Amino acid sequence: MDKDVDQSVYISNDPLDRKWLDINIPCQVACPIMTDIPGYIQAIMNGDYETAYKINRSDNVLPSILGRVCHRPCEHVCRHGRDGLGDPVSICHLKRSSSDFGMESWQPDIKKNEKTVCVIGAGPAGLTAANDLALRGYSVTILEQYKEAGGMLRYGIPQFRLPHDILEKDIKSIVDLGVSIKTNERITSEKDIEKLQQEYDAVILAGGCQLPKKSNISDAKATGFFWGLDYMMQTNENLMTDSYKKVVVIGGGFTAVDCTRMAYRLGAEKVTLAYRRTKDDLRVSLHEVDAMEAEGVVFDFLASPLELIIVAGRVAGIRFIKNSIQQDRSIQPIPNSEFTIDVDCVILAIGQEEEGDLFSDEKKRSGNFYIAGDFRNGASTVIEAAADGRKVAKEVHRSLSAIDGYQDTIEIQAVADTGRERDYDFIPRQAMP
Repeated sequence: MDKDVDQSVYISNDPLDRKWLDINIPCQVACPIMTDIPGYIQAIMNGDYETAYKINRSDNVLPSILGRVCHRPCEHVCRHGRDGLGDPVSICHLKRSSSDFGMESWQPDIKKNEKTVCVIGAGPAGLTAANDLALRGYSVTILEQYKEAGGMLRYGIPQFRLPHDILEKDIKSIVDLGVSIKTNERITSEKDIEKLQQEYDAVILAGGCQLPKKSNISDAKATGFFWGLDYMMQTNENLMTDSYKKVVVIGGGFTAVDCTRMAYRLGAEKVTLAYRRTKDDLRVSLHEVDAMEAEGVVFDFLASPLELIIVAGRVAGIRFIKNSIQQDRSIQPIPNSEFTIDVDCVILAIGQEEEGDLFSDEKKRSGNFYIAGDFRNGASTVIEAAADGRKVAKEVHRSLSAIDGYQDTIEIQAVADTGRERDYDFIPRQAMP
């Protein structure tokens, strides 16, 4: 362990010290992008929201966004939620407060280099990769197929969860680093990618997952039938022209939840979430389930769709069959358990996938071409996509700068008093209005 200039701080790359931190700061380890959660919470305790924002901005790039829509893996492992220590700290909402009360222009000193990088896609992975490379001096251009930057952040998440003005503030802080975003620029073929490879020193494809997954009812063409992402895009862009009163959303992930809550806000009299598994199998956070219950969403678990009922070109109902869960967690339809729900709108939100035919397998292994985010890993959460964008940015930097790799180091400093008191364990968790 080497001593730093500051005699009270030690810099270490010892794996045992790293393991000690991992055990004792589980929230930071659970964060896909390793945000310094104790650091920004301490700054907030000191009333220093500006420092709290800077810590968040440096670590996870999108603090205003993630303070609202993160799936909060850190809170499940929070030490203060353990037996006898009260409720987990509201880490996500504290992140939000750092941007709400401490956000300021962030202009770090950047030493420019002569290398250029093109990022395809302005979603969380692309924005994070662009941010990290810009900070290392690269000239970064983002190509975005839609008319506005943000990807799923703008088009897949409803504004009541993530207002567009909040989204634009976080994007602007990346543009302010010198990143150029060109919208209405769609890459459609391997030939387009090869042209970019000739123009730039590196190309990162971070196009996300835009194609809906297929099901036995997915080829239906009728008024009142929507793919989950298409439904969200239409409502986010105020393009929804029809009014639906009886809505069924099929799926168990975040997009399905957003569709139910948006249908409720658009005046649906009854909204049902149908899922082929159980409530415990939903791939969403508990607070999302609480929100749906508070808004009157009806749950129909262990139900798989069989067919749409279409009358005169419009959705009139949907037929389901009940399931049982086997010991190996597989799904078994229950004979003679079919039932029908009368509806005028069905939203199929069972997930998205990448455009797999955009390039060949050989292209994946070509020299200066990289893939990041959901396009590489499949549909994930915002912070998981951002974390992968950071990972790929490091790969690009390692290649273009000819460095061998990164060294994981930690700072260790003795603290006489953490400031924590036992009475804090008995303060109940405060709900965000």
